[in-house]
Amino acid sequence: MLPYKRVDRVKKILHKTISKLLYELKEPNLGLVTITDIDLSDNLEDAKLFFSVIGDEIKIKETQSILDRNIGFIRLKLKHELIIKKIPNIKFIFDDSYQRAQKVFAILDKLSKDERNI
Repeated sequence: MLPYKRVDRVKKILHKTISKLLYELKEPNLGLVTITDIDLSDNLEDAKLFFSVIGDEIKIKETQSILDRNIGFIRLKLKHELIIKKIPNIKFIFDDSYQRAQKVFAILDKLSKDERNI
């Protein structure tokens, strides 16, 4: 059995803490944001936070902007809540896997309907 890496433990803590902090943001235009994954470097210096939000392209860009604008606030809160020497640099990245999956399902559905019409 492989040992549980420190980076994995920190990822779980980051995920839980940041998800909670997003609900505390006083941003009226922030959509319902879900952190879908975190890519944390082995040295714990950089964290890519993948997020999803329901809405169109405009809502996605607006949410991205709000998240980017609040990185300093989030890092400050993390500093007070986590017991690690250095808080990682944070970058929010929109996770488009849901949209890509929807496109694939739509194509499969169309192929299935076309096959029935033959």
